[in-house]
Amino acid sequence: MEPDRAWLVAPDFTVAVGPMAPGALRDYRGRRMVLVVLYTLPGSRARMTELARSYDVLWIIGVEVIAVPRHASPEAIGELGSSPPVVFPVVTDGNADIVATYGMFAPGPHAELLVDRQGYIRAIWEGATGGMPQAAEVQAQVEKLNEEKSPPPFPDDHVH
Repeated sequence: MEPDRAWLVAPDFTVAVGPMAPGALRDYRGRRMVLVVLYTLPGSRARMTELARSYDVLWIIGVEVIAVPRHASPEAIGELGSSPPVVFPVVTDGNADIVATYGMFAPGPHAELLVDRQGYIRAIWEGATGGMPQAAEVQAQVEKLNEEKSPPPFPDDHVH
């Protein structure tokens, strides 16, 4: 993450989670940072468990986690298991387009992209789930973004 250097606008996508009304990534602008997690089971199971356990801390510091399975499944939420409970959004519809787009930035079986409050991708972690940052490292990156003296302007919607 490079402080004060926002240049890559996060492509917008629809967040469809089960029977809930769909939203969009851009709905988080100005409100929360978003950690977009592209995952593959069973290889990502340990990381997804870690994110579920640290979600309360991430939420408190202003980060929403949106999990996107790389392989479509209407049972995506159930496949993650119930212990610990996953309370962050898990995309259950439309993930193919999200994976195709965000997979260009991070093609491995597991990747995480941190989108700032203005809508820019500010950090990308990819590769084996063992190489993913601990929650404390994600928190440190979020704190760096929060310390920026002049956050970037919101991107124009036509950029996408």
